[in-house]
Amino acid sequence: NGLYAWDIMEPWAISKFGSNVNGEEESVRVPAYLEAWFGSHESGTYGYLGYDIAWKDVQSGNIPQILYIPNGCNLTFVNMKILSSVHIIVEDGGTLNLMDSTVQGIIDVQSGGTFSMNYDSFNKTFVTGASVCGQVRMADGSILENAAVYSHANYLANGDLTDRSTSDPVVTTTGNVTVKGNVFIQGDSAGTEIGQTALQVKDGTLTLEDGATLAAFGGDGTTLIYSQGGTAIKLDNGKIAGSGKLIAIGGNVLFGDGGNAVEGNGTLSTTETFLQGSTAFGTATPGKATGGTIKISSPKQSVKDGEQLDTGSDDPLGKQVSIQCLHWTNI
Repeated sequence: NGLYAWDIMEPWAISKFGSNVNGEEESVRVPAYLEAWFGSHESGTYGYLGYDIAWKDVQSGNIPQILYIPNGCNLTFVNMKILSSVHIIVEDGGTLNLMDSTVQGIIDVQSGGTFSMNYDSFNKTFVTGASVCGQVRMADGSILENAAVYSHANYLANGDLTDRSTSDPVVTTTGNVTVKGNVFIQGDSAGTEIGQTALQVKDGTLTLEDGATLAAFGGDGTTLIYSQGGTAIKLDNGKIAGSGKLIAIGGNVLFGDGGNAVEGNGTLSTTETFLQGSTAFGTATPGKATGGTIKISSPKQSVKDGEQLDTGSDDPLGKQVSIQCLHWTNI
């Protein structure tokens, strides 16, 4: 198709950036004609970009290197580890896809930019292997399309720190963002206290286009005995609307409190909505389908709180949730 791939055939590492962006240091704008960037040709063997910095520096925005995905560039990373010193910015008209790759820092998708993950666009099928260990931030006017977003933010030693522990959302949307195709977001298991939130929608509308499905799962609380299940979706003056299907399931637990499906303040008005709070055992509190001030106006809806069961009982929600999500797992 006349485009190019960076394909060195053997694992390689680049820790230092020069700059091809006027007025910026350690900033690289990828050539628009670069379509694929390979770290290797063997799954489990990676090329490395950047270096580790402390997570507190990432959170404060003190990220020294920037990689821009520009207008007209549709770039797929394959078998790459992009470390936390690298801030990825997808510009207007740019598209980024991750396949069998890990991003340990921040991905900012600007207005007009598109983010995809674990999707083989050539064969039009979902794959596995890519994960986000930081955060994907979708700005007003951006597009989230055909993405299976798995988080491994917790238990990742980064820089001079021990394993991080965060419940901050894997994906955040601000303003009006569009979902196309099928999007799945899974929060990471709990670190020290609570499972990770999958998605936050703030100050705007997340619109599901015709035929789109959005499935969000709060991180579980099963790594430690009394960890709390994570929330699937948090609304902060946010709305999820459109002609698609919405699935939100609170994170499951051992003996901690169950995770909520949706919490905060906002509205849900998709064609179909399935919300399920998590089961809790013993004296723990089950998760709620909704917490806070959530208005639901979907014509088809299933909205159920979690149940409280005796310790050692089987979770009756397991099979029900699996059936509701069968459409996703068969993709």
